[in-house]
Amino acid sequence: MAIDFCYEPGCNGTLRQSADQPYRYEDEGIPVILLGVARLTCDTCGAETVAIPHLAELHELLASLVVARPGSLAGPEIRFLRKQMGLSSAALAELLGVSREWLSACENGKSRLGQQSDSLLRVHYLLHSGELSPRLVKMSLDAPRRETPPPQPYQVPLELLAQQELRFGYTGHR
Repeated sequence: MAIDFCYEPGCNGTLRQSADQPYRYEDEGIPVILLGVARLTCDTCGAETVAIPHLAELHELLASLVVARPGSLAGPEIRFLRKQMGLSSAALAELLGVSREWLSACENGKSRLGQQSDSLLRVHYLLHSGELSPRLVKMSLDAPRRETPPPQPYQVPLELLAQQELRFGYTGHR
């Protein structure tokens, strides 16, 4: 079944949906395996496009997974949460009581946030997102902060987002 026309310059091919396969999506250095993503392939030039529905909600879900996971936050996770909250590095550094240079070093994996700053960032995200509940705060504060790498990668079935009657969509072209 034809879906759309190819986005490649000079190509007038038709995009056709291929079988749903796991798709590796990465935002701000946080790898995610999306399950149930529709891949669209041009029948003329072979270019591939993926349709990722509910992108804003996907980012919210991913941020919630990052906040709830045990272990100290990795640099890409710190940057991802900061951008999800719409904060500049200077604003987040001020909120955490650290210098902008220190925060930059943490976001780039050259340093680690201390336990208090790590916990404060998690709780601030929960406040920002409206997800603040006693259970999530306790999980965020009680999570061990040893230097454990984040799970590689997070896995998100897109049906989970669709079941929540979410309204946003995105088509990414690669």
